[in-house]
Amino acid sequence: MRLRYGLALAIALGGLIAFAPAASGAHVPPSVAFLFSRAQPTAGRSFTAVTINVYADGVSVSCGKAFVGKTRLVQRVEAVRLLDGYEQTLCSWRVPRGTSGQLLRVVGVQASRSDWQSAKRPDTPSWRIRPHR
Repeated sequence: MRLRYGLALAIALGGLIAFAPAASGAHVPPSVAFLFSRAQPTAGRSFTAVTINVYADGVSVSCGKAFVGKTRLVQRVEAVRLLDGYEQTLCSWRVPRGTSGQLLRVVGVQASRSDWQSAKRPDTPSWRIRPHR
């Protein structure tokens, strides 16, 4: 039930990428869901832009890099392991205080495993930073 809800949520919020194994095999292919925040970041606060849900073992996840203009932001990653092999990775960045009105861009979000190709999200959205209150 939780898996179905997570998959429906992934399709509704950001997209689901399912991977097939490289050659043959009777095992279920692993799947990865990239969820992007619909919230707007605030200057001077931490912002969780990407949530990566993994439904397989042995998958390495990269949150990529975040930029405001040409400035690279410091990344904070928190991995949470839930039941039934389901793992969630939260990718957060601290938004600098004087950046209101600028765009926050995230590039290089991907997931990979040794027996299948890596999945990248080239269509990562950008967010307009609102002023600190």
